[in-house]
Amino acid sequence: MHQILVSLGALLRKSFSYFIEAIAPSNCAVCGKLPKPVCVGCANGLFEEALFESRQILGINIHYAFAYRGGPRELILALKQHGETEVARLLALVLQPLLTREVGVADTVIVAIPPTATSMRRRGFWPMQLVLRQAGLPVRNLLKWSRKVKAQHNLPRAARRQNRQGALTAKPAVAGRNVVLVDDVVTTGATVIEARRAISEAGGEVVAVVALALAAKINYPHFESIDETLKELR
Repeated sequence: MHQILVSLGALLRKSFSYFIEAIAPSNCAVCGKLPKPVCVGCANGLFEEALFESRQILGINIHYAFAYRGGPRELILALKQHGETEVARLLALVLQPLLTREVGVADTVIVAIPPTATSMRRRGFWPMQLVLRQAGLPVRNLLKWSRKVKAQHNLPRAARRQNRQGALTAKPAVAGRNVVLVDDVVTTGATVIEARRAISEAGGEVVAVVALALAAKINYPHFESIDETLKELR
């Protein structure tokens, strides 16, 4: 019954999206001009903004494509908050080089951090699963939330890791596998740390962490605050 309700909710959201599109076509998710989902200028600008850098957060090396600002932020929000699933293909083109570089070791699997049940009900789809499929890369659903977690932006920074701690469980199929862990946006690193713990306890090993964007304020004074970022994403 729960699955039927989730599917029905997703269908109603999609139908409403089609209705809105018919009476008021969407514009470019970045600049607001036609055509949708992204105009040529903004698409070209997206690739110019790609950094393909690595940063350490709480001892974990994060490989990421973008700083979470400007055009990349608008595209990620268009996908996650507004259901503009067409932008997933463009994001996949940028993410693909990072992943193909990491997925070269035997017995390596790509595991994306799943959305919470609340986020899944609200959106009706899994954004990163869609991006990875558009990239033509196999993704395994080997992580699941074992308990309800609070929205991170409602918590003091010190409590965010505790909020995630012990909340994820890895499936037995991860045992003995090298895992490339994938997330959309890394902020404080609390969710990535929890995912690595769950995979390790199940007998797997996280050999790389790849993200579309990094939102932590590291050497970029024009980044917005982490609190504002979390309000947008969660």
